[in-house]
Amino acid sequence: MLKLISLEFRKYRLARYIGYGALADLAILLFLTLIGITDYGAEDYAYSTYPGSFMLIDTFVRATFMIFAGSLLSSMIVLEYRNKALTVLFTYPIKRHKLIVAKLVIIFVFTFGMILFTDVLMGSILVAVDRFYPFIADSLTMEQIRVLLIEYTVS
Repeated sequence: MLKLISLEFRKYRLARYIGYGALADLAILLFLTLIGITDYGAEDYAYSTYPGSFMLIDTFVRATFMIFAGSLLSSMIVLEYRNKALTVLFTYPIKRHKLIVAKLVIIFVFTFGMILFTDVLMGSILVAVDRFYPFIADSLTMEQIRVLLIEYTVS
């Protein structure tokens, strides 16, 4: 199964999708910055507390990469049916469900990794910017960091 996954990984050159993920990260960062700038000084400021700020970041990251996963799913499975490439693959002495499972595992691992990486990256950027330009009223404790990291990986 691992050999099949590595073959599929090379076939689709998923390293280029990491670049697309980096562009998505940049878009998320710009959008979150725009929210922070336009909403600053409001009564219900989006970045008023750390838990609320991390929830906002996590919401945008998950929404972005769910759409990204749908795009990957479309390109890896649906287009292969349309181009009759999957029909040729089904003639190989490999079970059909293993082919589909290998593709789905690649999409799941890639999406999970990008969500986790982007959550940690955006959270780190938020903490670093708040350190130089304080705009969040409360302080970040190690207990909050531990809870957030567990929440990112489990949910």
